Amino acid sequence: MKRKVLLIFPTETEAGDLFNSSKAADNQRNLYIGDSRFDLLISGVGMMQTAYALTKALASGRYDFVVHGGIAGSYHQEPYEGEVVNVVSESIDDMGVENHKGFYDVFESGIMNRNTFPFENGILKNPTLTPDLFSDLTVVKAVTVSRLYEGREKNYERAVNYQAQIETMEGAAVFYVCLMEKIPFVQLRAISNRAGVRDKSKWHLNESITALNRVINNYISSL
Repeated sequence: MKRKVLLIFPTETEAGDLFNSSKAADNQRNLYIGDSRFDLLISGVGMMQTAYALTKALASGRYDFVVHGGIAGSYHQEPYEGEVVNVVSESIDDMGVENHKGFYDVFESGIMNRNTFPFENGILKNPTLTPDLFSDLTVVKAVTVSRLYEGREKNYERAVNYQAQIETMEGAAVFYVCLMEKIPFVQLRAISNRAGVRDKSKWHLNESITALNRVINNYISSL
């Protein structure tokens, strides 16, 4: 095999129609293009499920590259709904200590050192040289969350605290596992909604998944 790539998505919905083709095999979980093999993994939603699923997949065989895809909520007017972005760093919210003075993450509270590998000043950064095919995508910083807030106040606070443009529920897990295992990776997210908007009828879900599929299909075809 020239190249073995793992495509990981939180849900079947986010994977879209990627493997719904006559080229798909093995119950539509493996795709072969030329000398390259692409394996599809549905991890489940959240950091814990994603860390387990990805670690198990990597333990079963070596991959040359990991592509993490999914939808995301944006904290700002830009990136726009339906736009696919390249996430180059992840922070982790909801992990730390809360007292009468407020919430302090694991680094602020002294539980963890900010530069314990693979963290750099409390941030997980992707050192992978982005394939040329993704070079035109907007580059963003993300924060991985376990709680989704409705409304603007808490989401604005998160955006400021972590200097993040978008939020995910799995990104930090993929960053952490890939960095620990020294496997090149990219996280591609399609913006489906503004963070804080919980009414899914107002989301651009189909548009964002179609855009994400287009970008990943172009990558697959390029190898």
